[in-house]
Order: sequence, then structure tokens, then C-alpha cells
Amino acid sequence: MNGGSRCFDSKVKTNYHEEELVVLRAPGAFDRARLGKFLQRRGFKLEDEFYYLPRKGRSERWQTTTLVTIDVIRSGQRIYETEEDIAAGLGTTWDELRASYLLASLPRECIASFVQEIDALTTEFNLSVGYNGDNIDPVELGKRLNLVADELAREWDEPGSETLVILIEQEYGSK
Repeated sequence: MNGGSRCFDSKVKTNYHEEELVVLRAPGAFDRARLGKFLQRRGFKLEDEFYYLPRKGRSERWQTTTLVTIDVIRSGQRIYETEEDIAAGLGTTWDELRASYLLASLPRECIASFVQEIDALTTEFNLSVGYNGDNIDPVELGKRLNLVADELAREWDEPGSETLVILIEQEYGSK
């Protein structure tokens, strides 16, 4: 679960909250190159068709080292463009970003950093924030993610714990 690797299918949902998806919708189409430059200034890396932000600081060996993964979408479809395509001016436009946060695999304090990245994106591109079907602002997003973390801690263990990672791995191994 390190680097930009994507271990979980975004369609799989369990009560372990391994992935929380935030949908950021643009009021129109934006240039992919502008997005790439903005994300890279913030420390994001481009891998295949998605961007990821490496987590700062120390992490336990069972935790993910990725704070957020962002899929770039145009008209409901993922866009596959390499860094070379974008640099050569072959990049297209986008109208939606899907930000994935692996809540169960990150310690609770990472929620604030994730919300900061969402806030930066919404401010830069005037995006609306969708979470679990609701349009909310980044402050409300932080509150809701902390409520999910509270629920997870009550039912299983604290986010970022080795226990949760083991439970998630066991669930995927049994399918």
C-alpha cells in the first residue's frame, strides 16, 4: 500500500471504511496542463492516469504512504494521459476529479491534511465537493470524515491501526 499503488477497487465498500471517495465537480472544463502544474506544485506525482500525494512524515509499515489519490475525469470517463502527453500539449480538458482517501490505512491526523488538499483544489478551480451524495464544503467534509473515524474506532479500532489493515486484508482474501 505504498507509493501511488492502488490496492482497492473504488466500487468495493465495507464497514471498515478503507476508502472514502470525494467527488469534485467543475463549473466547466479546465485544462489538464493547468491541473497538473497546480498538483505538482503541491507535491503530487503523476502515475499512469492518476495523481497521488505522498504522505509526509513517518508511517508505520502497515499504513499507506499515500495521502490522497486523484482520478481525472471528463464526461464521466477517466482520462489516460501521460506526463509526456501533457508536456507536449496533447493534454485535454477535465470537468471532475475523484479524490480517494484510504481512511482505515491512515492515522486520524491525516484527515486534516486531506481536507487541506481538497480545500486548495476547490479554491483554485471553484469546484463543488460531493461526499456520499451530498454537496458540502471542505469544513463539513472534515467533520464527516472525523465522524466516520469515530465510528470506525468504536466498532473496530483507530484509523491507521494494524488491526484494521489485517481485517481488510482478511476480507479481500476471503473473496
